[in-house]
Amino acid sequence: MSGVGGIGGNFNAADLAQFEVPSQSGFSKFTSVLGAVGSAIPGVGGALGALGAGGANTSFNRQYQLLQLQNKMQQEAQMINMISNINKTKHEASMAAIRNVK
Repeated sequence: MSGVGGIGGNFNAADLAQFEVPSQSGFSKFTSVLGAVGSAIPGVGGALGALGAGGANTSFNRQYQLLQLQNKMQQEAQMINMISNINKTKHEASMAAIRNVK
């Protein structure tokens, strides 16, 4: 990574892209949990059980895709915020060193 040890280097997205992001749980795990919850609630088990059995309608799939997109956008925003905070801290440390020299 460039600039990790020194004050002069800057972080960028390429430096942080090498870190692995934990994998998200799959759609099948999500629907199996819904099926289990639905079986515990009378009257709801049939609808959620059908969802877990592969009877998911397109609106549910669309909502799930939108949630995945929202999660990805949130992760990117967090990464940008982290890079910004690191660069700000490095700048403040550099400025403190310059002020101490004067």
